[in-house]
Amino acid sequence: MPLNVPNLDDRTYGDLVEEALAMLPRYAPGWTDHNPSDPGITIIELLAYFAEHFIYRLNRVTTETRLRFLQLLVGVGAHGASGWAALSAEDIDRHLRQAVRDLRRPERAVTAEDYDALARDATAKNQEENRRIIRAQSFVRRNLELADDAGREADAPGHVSIVSVPAERTPPDAVAALIAQVREYLEPRRLLATRLHVVEPFYLWIRLGARLHMRVDATEEQRATSRETAVATLQKFGSPWSGGGRESGGSDGDGWPFGRALYLSEVYEQLEGIPGVDYVDDLDVIELSVRGGASDDRTPIGIKVGGSTVGVDSWLSARREHGRDRVLVDSAGKMIGIALKPYELVRIASRVEDVSIAESARGVSGVEPARRAANDTRLVPVHPADRAEHPGGGPNRSAGVAARPPGGRLARRGMARERLLAQLPGVYHASAALRQLLGAFETILCEPHERALEEQIARIAMVFDVTGQELPVWLSERRDALLPWLAQWVALSGPDALTLEGRRRLIGQIVPLYAWRGTGRYVTDLLTLYLPDGADVGVEDGQFRGLVLGQARAGVDAWLAEDRPFWFKVTIRMPDAAGGRTDWRERIRQVIDLAKPAHTTYDLELVASQTDML
Repeated sequence: MPLNVPNLDDRTYGDLVEEALAMLPRYAPGWTDHNPSDPGITIIELLAYFAEHFIYRLNRVTTETRLRFLQLLVGVGAHGASGWAALSAEDIDRHLRQAVRDLRRPERAVTAEDYDALARDATAKNQEENRRIIRAQSFVRRNLELADDAGREADAPGHVSIVSVPAERTPPDAVAALIAQVREYLEPRRLLATRLHVVEPFYLWIRLGARLHMRVDATEEQRATSRETAVATLQKFGSPWSGGGRESGGSDGDGWPFGRALYLSEVYEQLEGIPGVDYVDDLDVIELSVRGGASDDRTPIGIKVGGSTVGVDSWLSARREHGRDRVLVDSAGKMIGIALKPYELVRIASRVEDVSIAESARGVSGVEPARRAANDTRLVPVHPADRAEHPGGGPNRSAGVAARPPGGRLARRGMARERLLAQLPGVYHASAALRQLLGAFETILCEPHERALEEQIARIAMVFDVTGQELPVWLSERRDALLPWLAQWVALSGPDALTLEGRRRLIGQIVPLYAWRGTGRYVTDLLTLYLPDGADVGVEDGQFRGLVLGQARAGVDAWLAEDRPFWFKVTIRMPDAAGGRTDWRERIRQVIDLAKPAHTTYDLELVASQTDML
């Protein structure tokens, strides 16, 4: 919900003159000449002119004010004292726009989409394109770093695994470094007590064989290259990179979807789309392998469409890990596809010698005997178009009906500070009484001292200051009185327990820190702001090992169970001078409860100083 911006400049020059004239009968009943030629009316118009000028300036958001709000958005420590002073008006506006864009960019991983996007961002700035992660898929409540299928498929509360797919031409020896880069990038961005696992892709290599029946009108070139074309077509269709699954995979060519089965009807469709091919038969699934395409005596499964009966002769040479759940069958027991585990991707391992060529037994326009053409239609998800952002415009400013002094408002924006008398014609300058009268107004309005109205308006931006800058007493008091409003503006609750300087420091750093809410960094930095200088904060939320005799203490750093999900530990070592307070434990728990994810639990350990103030 947008904030309603008040309009302080709601009184025009004509309004001020009219109001002053309406007050004359009450305060000066003997003054009856209200014509513009009367010197008193001239003075009223002069004061209305200056008053309208100050009202206009009061309503302006100055460069200094924008700088103070920029400090709130990016943190007072973002540029340093000298860096803030060197920013021009254009620099401030540019940084403000960038700060707003940065607030929209996620810095922490909360949803599965956050993990996927941040995993891709982790390597996006790598100079070499083949040293990047181009796809990522997260799997919650799964630990995919385990070596066995049973462990990977077991329910693991609090665990998140990210399968990261490197670019197609990434050298094999560079993959481990990319995975480590993604893990290092995601580690500080995960929520507290989340067990993070970043792993390489799991590929199911499928070796297919088929016989292509060429059309009678196929060219010699098509016949000569048909086998190579068939292998390349299948490899592209099953590719995990761009182009894979383009026609039937439902991924718009973004790569084969994770866990999606390979249907033989799709293989028929791909092969029969090759130029010069009439139809395909004898489609065989020759081998299945999860070992990088390597063939050994355990990979062949010998399933042949129409030539094997599942459960009778099609499992005689199957590997144990390729159990019955790998093969999809129809009601007649005929194989129709190969299933993948949710975290797996397809890789086609077919070779040229796996494809044979034969002449078609029918004419150009004939119908293939004994087989109905597969027609596997799938819906492709439609991605919503990005919403266009249209800049909003405020209402046009209407001009006042009364006459204005020469030059207008636009000319007065850069008006230099001048004496009131200098604005009047020369005939008025000889009057000592008038000079004395206007001198009193000059002292109130624009004489260069800290209480002058013009000086106060010029220093309005300082009441938004959170840097702790030294200010005059009267201005410092106003700045301190505005702190509760600034705390509401940055959506901060509960800073009242801090000192005045502590609240100012917290407000000056909380907005950029919000991007890390729920993470270990957020809890650590927030506690540091609340605790006295010199306090050491440690947050431990890694996976706890089981009890190891002689190396662990039960209930302290090890548990009889293997892990304690959604749990973390905060250890704080207080300095010797902690302000003499005795309620630190309660205050610290209030901060942690405010900062931690709602579903987590924690233990707090305070290491007392020598003075034992706790």
